[in-house]
Amino acid sequence: MEDRLARARAERHGLALTAFAAILVITAAWWALAFYPAGASDPEWLARTRSACFGSANGGLPDAGGWLLLIGEPIGMVGVLFAVWGREVRRDMKLAPDEACVAGSRGWHCYGGTAKYRPSC
Repeated sequence: MEDRLARARAERHGLALTAFAAILVITAAWWALAFYPAGASDPEWLARTRSACFGSANGGLPDAGGWLLLIGEPIGMVGVLFAVWGREVRRDMKLAPDEACVAGSRGWHCYGGTAKYRPSC
């Protein structure tokens, strides 16, 4: 039984960091939707979306509920993520630089945490 649990945790390697990255990407998308200037003539769907989601009136800034959504929602999601997978997120963040070196260019490889260039043949 313990071996299955250990294997299940090993298979989820990187999943917690992926969830954290997804939260950051979604947050950036929400902020872009709320504040990106669309120009002099905003499309009707954009104005309605901003009004419904953030309480923005005629291209203005969000109301109090909109600010609560833009700031509070990511903080809450990250809080829940760390409450559930805190150890895994920290572990994945420590491992991420080493994996990034390997996953990069074919000629770059990691040795003991430092990246060295080795041309591929």
